[in-house]
Amino acid sequence: MLRHLLIAFAFVGALTVPALADESASVGVVKAYLAAWNAKDIDKAASYFADDVTYYDASVGTPVEGMADAKAKVVASFINAVPDLKWEMLGDPIAQGRHGRVPVALLGHQYRGMG
Repeated sequence: MLRHLLIAFAFVGALTVPALADESASVGVVKAYLAAWNAKDIDKAASYFADDVTYYDASVGTPVEGMADAKAKVVASFINAVPDLKWEMLGDPIAQGRHGRVPVALLGHQYRGMG
């Protein structure tokens, strides 16, 4: 089954970068984060999380606390369940300090269960 989900991510303390005054630097961080997902690089994608991240994604259902759990329960879970996944930005990220949002589409086929 082809899965096409429109998700608005909320990075609440998730990016390990300091507040960036230059908006293009913030956009660069988001693009690098999505590139890590598209490369199926679990470690690289998780490296953008702070140790005390609270990761909320509506498709996961509840907030995930901490980098290790976010890496295992979100990043690895999605990559393993949807090995051909591809994230596409649908608009410009909105960043303010360590908070940001970016509208994305997740494309791929789910071959395995999540979890």
